[in-house]
Amino acid sequence: MKRFGIMVMEIAFLTLIALGGALPASAARTEGLRVNQANVRAAMVVDNQTGQILATKNSRQVVPIASLTKLVTLYIVVQQIKTGKLRWNQRIVVSKAAAGLTKDKTLMNVPLTAGKKYRVRDLFQAALVCSANDAAQALADVVSHNHPARFAAMMRAQLCRWGIKDAKMYTANGLDNGDDGADRIAGVSKAAKDQLSARDLVIVTQHLLRADPQILTMSQQRQLTFAGRQYQGSNQMLPGGSAADPAYHVLGLKTGSTKAAGQCFVGVVDVKGRRLITVVLGVPNKEQNARFSATKQLLDQVTNNYRVQQIAAHKTVRGARTIRVVDGHKYRVKVVPQRGTAIWVHKGSRLQKKLTPITSCAKNNQVIAPVVRYQRVGTLNVTTQGLQRMDGTSTVKLPVEATQATTRISWWARLIRSI
Repeated sequence: MKRFGIMVMEIAFLTLIALGGALPASAARTEGLRVNQANVRAAMVVDNQTGQILATKNSRQVVPIASLTKLVTLYIVVQQIKTGKLRWNQRIVVSKAAAGLTKDKTLMNVPLTAGKKYRVRDLFQAALVCSANDAAQALADVVSHNHPARFAAMMRAQLCRWGIKDAKMYTANGLDNGDDGADRIAGVSKAAKDQLSARDLVIVTQHLLRADPQILTMSQQRQLTFAGRQYQGSNQMLPGGSAADPAYHVLGLKTGSTKAAGQCFVGVVDVKGRRLITVVLGVPNKEQNARFSATKQLLDQVTNNYRVQQIAAHKTVRGARTIRVVDGHKYRVKVVPQRGTAIWVHKGSRLQKKLTPITSCAKNNQVIAPVVRYQRVGTLNVTTQGLQRMDGTSTVKLPVEATQATTRISWWARLIRSI
């Protein structure tokens, strides 16, 4: 009889799994929509302002990233400029190793001559817009004093400071170690490849955009003039490009491609007034614009499944208009958020809102009188089905302030209320 009871329980549990509706929510929780593209090895879409994760596929899997490595290199260069170690208009001498990459016509490069001086800004833009491997290497050489292993260590250290501890970084330009010419790292396999996850690349992009907002201005160039010659940019999703889509305003950012990595793309896209970071990795090299087609499908999936709901600063929020007050002439006072936000909500779902008083002026989950106008009195906690953010939280917290004042009632009145 006991064995029969166990069998019944096992059958019931398996039935619940098959139906998919009886497991705890925490067990079924995922980070955003599951990307339904079989031709993408890894992918992610994140709202840059709020960190809300909208779509993922193998987003934590570390894979080859090709020239997306340059985003890390360019971040380090920006930091060197901020600390005064480099200047945008500074002219630097190109090493023989960096110039040597120019001779390889199978690689993305701009013409560099060993011993000749080039402006940091020009090399930076060539690496970003044209994905020039030699330009990225020249920048890394001047930062590391021509020690490629040292620069690779700098990249890993920077990533580690951002919490990315499983990165594999060998070259400043994303080439395999063996393809990096005289700058390859001795004692490391020639097949060694730079590898990060889609999630890691979102983090890198967020830091790069914060470090230098002008990155987007540079990356919006479809063409670049370098050393008197004009070169085509690699991002064909920009307005006017062969893969542009009027539904999505692409602002940048970076492409990458090798045989091992496939086609890769990190994009910054304006969608419904929100700035999204998109990542697609490992798209097969079957057609020229495959990575851009994959990005468009990713954005289509997001826009088909979400709507954007705004919460405005200093405006009343439906369902969270007032907060309870203890020992005040008013039992409730009106409140508004001190700052606004936007949340992507699954179509068919809605926001859940809850007001909580700040502990410094609370009693029994109520605000203690007196309350003055514009005083911060609590927090608006907002969530919705499936909401997940890059910081691991599933709730958006907004400080709220009172728009009404109330004085504290007398001790006699408090006594009467307590009876």
